[in-house]
Amino acid sequence: MTQTTKTIVVISDLQIPYHHKKAVQALIEFVRRTKPDALACVGDEADLPMVSRWEDSSRGEYSTALQRHLDDTYDILAEFRNALGAGKPFWLARSNHTDRLERYIERKAPAVSGLRGFTYPDLIGIDELDITFNQHLTEIAPNVLLGHGDEGNMSQVAGMTAAKLMDVTGKSIVCGHSHRQGLVWASKGYSGRVQTRFALEVGHLMEMGKAHYLKPRGAANWQMGFGILEVTGKTVVPMLVPMKPNGSFSWQGKHYGGNA
Repeated sequence: MTQTTKTIVVISDLQIPYHHKKAVQALIEFVRRTKPDALACVGDEADLPMVSRWEDSSRGEYSTALQRHLDDTYDILAEFRNALGAGKPFWLARSNHTDRLERYIERKAPAVSGLRGFTYPDLIGIDELDITFNQHLTEIAPNVLLGHGDEGNMSQVAGMTAAKLMDVTGKSIVCGHSHRQGLVWASKGYSGRVQTRFALEVGHLMEMGKAHYLKPRGAANWQMGFGILEVTGKTVVPMLVPMKPNGSFSWQGKHYGGNA
């Protein structure tokens, strides 16, 4: 009996408003045209710089752009939801950048922290968009956990941030956080019986020139792109899709973005 293969597209770190607009639109078009069965976002979909500890008591903390950033995040997530279609799973992992808002409230205005509607998921319309917000590592395919990547220690080597999480959980891992693209395999067993796991880091969807903290060099060991999981029964095949600097990419002989 032939088993059906399902496809999960994994969205990498967007960090709105520092996202690469052409890359994001190319990925949305890819979702619309290929019709995957689910979407999974590794988190850091919003940057929220004005509520970060790095802007504490500095000019950035007094920015009035927070609502606009939240609205832009909602709009882009809504585009992904519309491209995916109603009723299909759409997971979103909590992350260090999107934790910033509630941590800021706890530090600066704890009295309002219990008010309804003040949580980050509420403010970006998670329920309206029918997105599942995962507070912890969550299984999205057989023995495959989705997380942000900050649940463990960061590595400067592509794939190894996810690999460390794979080691401590004993599960395959899909994550972001490092902004690097890497795929690491590991097999363990004895007497010819082996279990194989993978660790997938899916890169980023940022425009480096917008990342002021990369100055003066204006560059980093980051790779732009996203991930794909093909799920057939209990077998999961992970893949990375790199993007060109203009945000375009190719998949199965078809081109997306650029002059597509």
